Amino acid sequence: VAAAPPPAPAAPAAARPAARPAAKAEADDDWTRAQTLLREGRADQAEPLLRHYLQSHPTHVASRQALLGILLPSRRHAEALDVLRQGVAVLPEQTGWAMNLARLQAEGGDYPAAWETLSRSANQATQNAEYLAFCGTVLQRLNRSGEAVGWYRKALQLRPREGRWWVGMGIALEAEGKAADAREAYQRARAGDNLPAEVAAYAEQRLAALR
Repeated sequence: VAAAPPPAPAAPAAARPAARPAAKAEADDDWTRAQTLLREGRADQAEPLLRHYLQSHPTHVASRQALLGILLPSRRHAEALDVLRQGVAVLPEQTGWAMNLARLQAEGGDYPAAWETLSRSANQATQNAEYLAFCGTVLQRLNRSGEAVGWYRKALQLRPREGRWWVGMGIALEAEGKAADAREAYQRARAGDNLPAEVAAYAEQRLAALR
């Protein structure tokens, strides 16, 4: 009688599928449940799950964006500031977060903090005209008009017909004592696009004053 073949050797431990660590499984479940709750319009229940998930996945863009989508529309600015600060700290390339953080800081009157935020992510935003122009606006508020002119120029190189930024440029040039250049900037603003009525009226007023 032939001997029975020996049993096949067990697969080496490295070849066996690794079990998901309990903490990771729980966190992943939080994100899955949070997405379902958000789709159902139950943001209040999704929020704690998103916060818990971000504790273990701080670089996860979609979950942080989802949390901001709850906080910002409801004007919970203090909480949004914290979430944005944490996000920008780990992902400075997320220039949208940097801009939102800087806007909230500027709205609170903390222009030094707003500039610090913008400057940290500026290298990631060289093709973002809105970002560049906002740098100019914040610097103008800090009475750094010479630097503000440079940032407005960068923004206008990308979108040369943006009337609002020509007005910003004009204000900065006036502060630098460059009346002729400021007048030209206001004229470009008048001929540009997207100029709100009150801003257009201001540009006309400054043109009249600089004649």
